[in-house]
Amino acid sequence: MKTVHLGQNKSLEGVPTAKILTKMKRPKNLISQFYGYDLWNIYEFPFLLRGTPQLRMIQIKFPQDFPVIIESKSMKLYANSFYNKDFKKQDQVIQRLKSDLKTKMLTPDISFINKFENPSDNQIINHENIFKFEGFRSICPVTSQPDWATIYIYSKTNSLDRKFLNKYLLSFREQGDFHESCVIQIFNTILESLKSSSLNKKTHLEVVGKFLRRGGIDINPIRSTHKQMFLGRFREIQQ
Repeated sequence: MKTVHLGQNKSLEGVPTAKILTKMKRPKNLISQFYGYDLWNIYEFPFLLRGTPQLRMIQIKFPQDFPVIIESKSMKLYANSFYNKDFKKQDQVIQRLKSDLKTKMLTPDISFINKFENPSDNQIINHENIFKFEGFRSICPVTSQPDWATIYIYSKTNSLDRKFLNKYLLSFREQGDFHESCVIQIFNTILESLKSSSLNKKTHLEVVGKFLRRGGIDINPIRSTHKQMFLGRFREIQQ
């Protein structure tokens, strides 16, 4: 993949422009027939509010069926370019983001976030229907740097083969793929496994990857057989 921004010297003069954003086609094999989205948390979004510096957190929710996505490096540069842009109202920031992303054929949900509503350990970590895999590792196909995550797998209607899952998730450690691709592969593999081992046609499966932030942004893909998802917008402490 040809990179536009990585390793390049960029002069950010406080004049944000949609031209910074690099649009990429989402491979067809990453568009699932099921439900899901990619949740991007931008932890360092600077701007001026009536001349006063602000540093806020912004959350962008990209539906998984969008045919395009933004290169994460360009999103980091774009977000940081707002540091000297003055707004009269905070809502104007969100409006500007939506307007710029629309030029790239993207209309995601965007909002400021002040906190994460994390569930208790008993709801997630100790839930009998959830498999938690810490220390998941894959390789960024652009930089060849390791990407780290915690993977959560939830099945409401089928028992999970934890020995198989542990071995399977370990197999990604030297694999070069984007976050979304890893989660889709995991989801599809487990779904096929459940279908072949069970006659239950109402299989409820969810897979979410809680990837650690890079450059102030973490990406959290989730895929599910059901529109109503059990694994919500909680955040790992390492993120």
